This record gives sequence, structure tokens and C-alpha cells, in this order.
Amino acid sequence: MNPQQRAQLRAKIEEKKKPPLPLLTPQQAAAGAGIIGKAITELAMKNPPDAPKPEKKAKKKPKYHESSRLPDLSVFDVIFEADKQEWRGQLRIATGLDSNLVFSNSSSGVFRLLMKLDRMYREYLEKAKEAEVKAE
Repeated sequence: MNPQQRAQLRAKIEEKKKPPLPLLTPQQAAAGAGIIGKAITELAMKNPPDAPKPEKKAKKKPKYHESSRLPDLSVFDVIFEADKQEWRGQLRIATGLDSNLVFSNSSSGVFRLLMKLDRMYREYLEKAKEAEVKAE
């Protein structure tokens, strides 16, 4: 879904939203009968409509930037070995027409395996960058 389609979808959702129910003022709530009126009054006093909302915590930034995504035509091959109760897999990265980088590993879970393979590739990139700096 491209950004324009996403924006159109959000606009449609906003149109369909129902308007919020009007909040009662403490005076209106006090005019209510019995226990319900008292409960509404207490809630209105605790949470007035004009009260400042608590600030949301900032979301953690992803560990890797988008520029550090895997290259185009990268392939994960994953197989479950039932007798060992583990996942085994490879990450193949095309580096040219006939050459590939291949990283292999195994783990008890698929996500953990994919993270290990990705980490191996990132470590390879760091070592290659260090070697390049030393060569200069």
C-alpha cells in the first residue's frame, strides 16, 4: 500500500468515526439522581475535560536505520529439524552475478534464527568496513 492510498484510507476512517459523547459538567452530574449521579460527579471532579493529559513516553528508535536493511535479492532458507527440535537456516546475499555471501546457523525458534543470521551479516559488514579503513 503506497503512502497516498494509506492517507486515503485514514481519511475514510476519520469520516466514519462517531462524534464523542458530550461530557457532563460537575453541576450536570450533581443534578443526576442517587448513586449514579454521585459516581458521575466524582469522576467528573477527578477527570475534568480541560485537565492536561499525561505525556506519552517517546518510542524507542529502531536499532538499525532503514539504510541498513538487507540488500535486494537477499534470501532466507529455513528448515525445521523435528528430531533435534531446532530450526536451521541460511541467509544468502547476492554480491554479484555469480557470487553470494552465505551465513548459516541454527536456533530453537524461527525469529531467533533470523536475528542470528542478520547479526552475522551485520558483523561481516563491520569487519569489512574496518578492513577498508585499515587499507586506506
